[in-house]
Amino acid sequence: MLSIDIYMSCLICISAGRHLKMKVFLTVLLIFCVFAIEAGKLEEGRGPGYMKNEYNISNSSTPFMSDRVKNFSVKVRVPGGEWREASICNARIGLRQTGVVSIASFDFSGKAEVAVGFKDKIESARIRPLRHKIPYSKINDNEISFMLDRPVKLSIEFNGDTLNNLHIFANPMEENVPDPADGKVISYKPGIHRIEGDGFLKLQSGQTLYLPYGAILKTKGIICDKVEDVRICGRGTIDMGDYMSENPSDQKRPNSQGVCATFAKNITIEGVMFLNPNHYTIFLGQCDKVKIKDIKSFSSSVWADGIDCMSTKDLDVDDVFLRTSDDCIAIYGHRWNYFGDTRNISVKNSVLWADVAHPVLIGVHGLHEKDGDIIENILIDNIDILLHDEIIGQYHGALAINAGDGNIVRNVAFSNIRIEEIRAGQILNIRVFKNESYNPKPGRRIENVLVRDVSYSGPEKISEISGYDDERMVEKLTIQNLVVNGRTVLKPEDAGIRIGKFVKDINFSR
Repeated sequence: MLSIDIYMSCLICISAGRHLKMKVFLTVLLIFCVFAIEAGKLEEGRGPGYMKNEYNISNSSTPFMSDRVKNFSVKVRVPGGEWREASICNARIGLRQTGVVSIASFDFSGKAEVAVGFKDKIESARIRPLRHKIPYSKINDNEISFMLDRPVKLSIEFNGDTLNNLHIFANPMEENVPDPADGKVISYKPGIHRIEGDGFLKLQSGQTLYLPYGAILKTKGIICDKVEDVRICGRGTIDMGDYMSENPSDQKRPNSQGVCATFAKNITIEGVMFLNPNHYTIFLGQCDKVKIKDIKSFSSSVWADGIDCMSTKDLDVDDVFLRTSDDCIAIYGHRWNYFGDTRNISVKNSVLWADVAHPVLIGVHGLHEKDGDIIENILIDNIDILLHDEIIGQYHGALAINAGDGNIVRNVAFSNIRIEEIRAGQILNIRVFKNESYNPKPGRRIENVLVRDVSYSGPEKISEISGYDDERMVEKLTIQNLVVNGRTVLKPEDAGIRIGKFVKDINFSR
């Protein structure tokens, strides 16, 4: 490196120099080079840790609210280094119970120390997901600090408040950053950008949309229709708040989705945050080979699901955070203009928070005019469910398979899942059913389902497993190491599991 060469030259010249002024000049230059070298080490990630905070989400990103909420402050540093203030934005959440959460985000490698300040006295603090077991120190009545040694997506909850809490996204260093000079890259600088005209940004095959920290794209949605090889990435924000109805329960509001991919192939969506979708955060209709990684989403409208797929194959969802006012993950067959079976779906290493409805729902919609669809080969693995809260019995189930519309749902595995809280709802809801609001006819069958290494701690909740009739059954269900309040479930009554009619070959084991 050039700075190292100058550094060595300065040492030689200072040793050999005879004039005082020259020695002073070279000493100052030497000090400058030392700082340059150390800065270079940090920039290249060779130091004890590196935090990239130059382009935090601007406070001006606060959507659809007249006043910014200032409940929290967040500071981050390499242990022993200088504190750096992290910018905070806000998002509305919930539907029946609503709140305004705060969000801070930064990149780092190595270790990071985080200090969180609160506007009121801290009587109690909880850092979730609980499995991380992150200890904290109380600095004073209004501030705590804790250490991080790996990327995590956290909820910081003071005094039991989960409706106006703080979310921290401690991200890994960004990799494979697109070149803005590439003609196929659409890149926005930090700041607020609005899509004019109808409000939609339509991507073409081979294009990449890149949003760095601080870039806020105000849009009605990103459209990927009949395209291939499209990438949406960065640490910026896609905000649909300008298209929200004043009434979040308005079922006639504009249908705005974060990303709407239809008849598309080889689509990658990674890193970005979504705020205020009027409908799904990401909708996939008759798509093939889709990768969704490290996205974050917050919603507060009716039907504002997280990731919904219809008639889609080979979907890989990894390391996402979804806090939604309807289902977090929904996996269906046919609906609307999208036809075909759904198979090979993987959702893993993620955090799901359903303020309303299901964290995971499989099977409701299909091609009822014929014999329905096959929905198969589904893996839901290594998931933290922070909340399932649904007061309507028809929509219970933190982990739900509801086969309707003549569908067959088979080869489903729920594994390594930690359910932290159920306010209203059930752990499991596995039914061949007919929902009168959506299904002209019931599903055909559910078979080959594995529930393994699932845990729940909290008030006892009833689960339900049932078929529809002797031709529409639930068959071959294995429940292995389901732990409820510290007890391994070896028979239905151990966890209040209600086994209805038309269920065959169900097995419990450690």
